[in-house]
Amino acid sequence: MHTLPLPTYLQLEPVGQCNLRCQMCPIQFRRDGPPHGPLAFMPFEDFARIVDEFAALDHLHLQGLGEPMMHPLFFDMVDYAAGKGIRVTTNSNLTLLNRQRAERCAASGLDTLFVSIDGATRATYERIRVRSRFDRVLCNLEALRAARDRAERHMPHLRLVTVVMRQNLHELPDLVRLAAGWGMEGMSVQHLCHDFGEATLPAHYRPMRASPPRPWAWSCGCRARRRASTRPARPAASAATGRGRARTSATRATQCPAAWSPRPTACTSAAPSSKARPSSGTATLTMPSVSASTPTTRPLSAAPAPCTTARSNRPPREL
Repeated sequence: MHTLPLPTYLQLEPVGQCNLRCQMCPIQFRRDGPPHGPLAFMPFEDFARIVDEFAALDHLHLQGLGEPMMHPLFFDMVDYAAGKGIRVTTNSNLTLLNRQRAERCAASGLDTLFVSIDGATRATYERIRVRSRFDRVLCNLEALRAARDRAERHMPHLRLVTVVMRQNLHELPDLVRLAAGWGMEGMSVQHLCHDFGEATLPAHYRPMRASPPRPWAWSCGCRARRRASTRPARPAASAATGRGRARTSATRATQCPAAWSPRPTACTSAAPSSKARPSSGTATLTMPSVSASTPTTRPLSAAPAPCTTARSNRPPREL
């Protein structure tokens, strides 16, 4: 009888709940953790037992729908697996990474940290990632980079992850430039891949499907096309002055650069070998090919705002 080899790649969800309520994420409809039940944290003993059972494991990804850094023993899990020679990676919204945890993160055996940021401006980011604060995330990112420098380590490697949708597509070029300024080594972009339209959808997930269209759904190309259809076209461009160019495409600025062609990326499920498998829903970009000094249509700041615990009553302004 032929026995299949154990996988060399494994993904575990150490936390089944999240501190944010991102618009596109179904975890807000899950019934794991408070107020529905006890904390949805994987016991460390169960984690260690699972890791020990996969003798051929060489890559462990600690992430599911929940925020991994909510687990009080998250870095103990990282150290346990890394101590066995396993490459450990994770995704995080980076909202819980204070200075003390940044030092712990830099000193741990974490190989790569994928940081989830879905907007180049505070307004877009905080509209999508409900309960988060853009300035705080940038402060935490800078604290991690500083902790890495103090430890004289290049780990964890930093990569940006963005979920692209109509309301943030127009900010994608600016987000690439910001990622380069933030020292990201790469960037992954994925589209929304689930519309919750199946007939077997559990009842507690149906509000995501049944919700009426929201104003933010028209914040990008659709609204621009609607405006363009009601405006008269400008006169044709003059060969002498170049002025008066007709508006031929209201959404031209939202088109992705040629560099965003999909390419194979690592699979996010258990695989019997260490070879990467293609993913049709993700595009990757290697940051060394991006220039942080590329001109943009509006001033951008790659540096985070000064960290402060004081809250302001003034309305947020776009960075």
